[in-house]
Amino acid sequence: MNIIINNKTKVIQESVITIEQLLKKYEINTLGIALAINKSIIPRESWDKHLIHNNDNILLFKIIVGG
Repeated sequence: MNIIINNKTKVIQESVITIEQLLKKYEINTLGIALAINKSIIPRESWDKHLIHNNDNILLFKIIVGG
């Protein structure tokens, strides 16, 4: 399966994988990050259920608090 993470193409062997599993696979520290797939924010509480699909465009970004 081909996916894009922060503008970098990745090929993964799994045909079924959740966001949480993908982040663990690539050892991505999830503290203080948010995640969007195909320009839609995915709530953190859904990461263990939300499946990644072929050609998904995943954007990880740091949450910055302030105003």
